[in-house]
Amino acid sequence: MRPAGRRGVVEEADVVVTVVLAVVIPVGLLALGTGAYLLWVRFGTQEPWRHGGGGDSGDTWGGA
Repeated sequence: MRPAGRRGVVEEADVVVTVVLAVVIPVGLLALGTGAYLLWVRFGTQEPWRHGGGGDSGDTWGGA
């Protein structure tokens, strides 16, 4: 516990923890997303999805 006279004072350790978390969390999420994307590229579908314009775009979705 903190002494009663230091109420409201931000300690240096609190600032360090806050800054580390503010950096580590976004960087970690970016790393996870990048890793997931690279795994998908490496082991994902062999044939990419077709991005047709709908209607009679020549794709075979729906057995047409």
